[in-house]
Amino acid sequence: MLHKILILSCIKLLTTNVILSQIKVHFFDNVREIEINRYQDVKGTPYLYKEWRFADIVDNNGLMFKNVKINYNGYTKNFEVRIDDRFIELNEKFYRRIEIILSDKKRKDVYLSGVHEKFKEKFILVLFNKINTMLLKDFEVGISEHEVQNVGKTVVFKKFVPITRYFIVSSDGLIPIYLNKKSIRSYFEDKIDLDDFAKENKIRMNSEGDIIKILEYWIQTTDY
Repeated sequence: MLHKILILSCIKLLTTNVILSQIKVHFFDNVREIEINRYQDVKGTPYLYKEWRFADIVDNNGLMFKNVKINYNGYTKNFEVRIDDRFIELNEKFYRRIEIILSDKKRKDVYLSGVHEKFKEKFILVLFNKINTMLLKDFEVGISEHEVQNVGKTVVFKKFVPITRYFIVSSDGLIPIYLNKKSIRSYFEDKIDLDDFAKENKIRMNSEGDIIKILEYWIQTTDY
């Protein structure tokens, strides 16, 4: 029995090493490695996730790479992959889907490439996707600079500034939407009786979850 367990353990270890080797070869072939500490002079972070997450990545041939450590850099607008102590930018041209496992390990953030002409060269987070209707979330980061005179010398302070944008894709095309009543009412005013639905369901129209509930209701009450 012990002999059998040892054999199975060796097989599992060998399989794991083979998978890791394949991932390393795949991701580090013809890509540009990056320096993780290149933003030391900028306050804040360009990354979307506070901690590096594990993700399942699907390439254009349908091949899936599981449990790849990843984060999204809003400043460069690229996903970055970390394997051991090496970091690379993921080339979105070779991949079509990224599923990031969230901290509760039950939910996933799903990113798709090529969902719309506006985002053909980047991954976009898909918050809702049913019957040709999508809610997209786009995250970018800029840098603000502030100059201060210090003993006759100009000191420049830099800070990362996150920017989040939302879009609804439907038969109406790609329409930007904001997390406020004015924007949400404007989009849905000729589609559903929004105020009654919001009142009955205690929807304040100021969050991602609110827009998703409204989209669900719209889909249910629309004839296709």
